[in-house]
Amino acid sequence: SGYSDFIPSIEAVQTVYPDKQVKIIIPLGRRAELLKATADSYMKIKEKHLRSSLFEQKIIVEGGNPIVCPPLWR
Repeated sequence: SGYSDFIPSIEAVQTVYPDKQVKIIIPLGRRAELLKATADSYMKIKEKHLRSSLFEQKIIVEGGNPIVCPPLWR
């Protein structure tokens, strides 16, 4: 999310698991300077990452009910 309210959680993981690395992924349009300074590393998500992770435009769930991707999200 890019919100600094995750900082205590990141610090807790770093304290309890000092051998683990915390990497954050920053959403589009966010700067998240405090999160970047707290985490061990970071990357900014790109639009190509979002496009490659989309579900099919129509998914049939149990019972035959469809879930359809809203046109604005395509």
